Amino acid sequence: MHGHPRWLELVPGDPEAAARLRAALGSLEEAFSALLLRARTNGELAPGTDARSAARFLVTFTQGLRVMEKATDRAYLTAAVEQALRAVSREG
Repeated sequence: MHGHPRWLELVPGDPEAAARLRAALGSLEEAFSALLLRARTNGELAPGTDARSAARFLVTFTQGLRVMEKATDRAYLTAAVEQALRAVSREG
């Protein structure tokens, strides 16, 4: 299901598809949040970083990457990923 374009087409008219997509994206957010909390504890993120907010950013960003990979080249995607990493890193 992750990132599958047909899910996006089904969501507006299918409550079950919407619920499944929300659950999948919620699981991804939880995983990112746990990793970001660990990174903050290890000093890899600024001390005041909101792990939940950063996790939501990363979920949104990764879903956007799945769309952009269809229309752009590797250099474009690499630059976007590097910027996203700077945004959530301690040096960002």
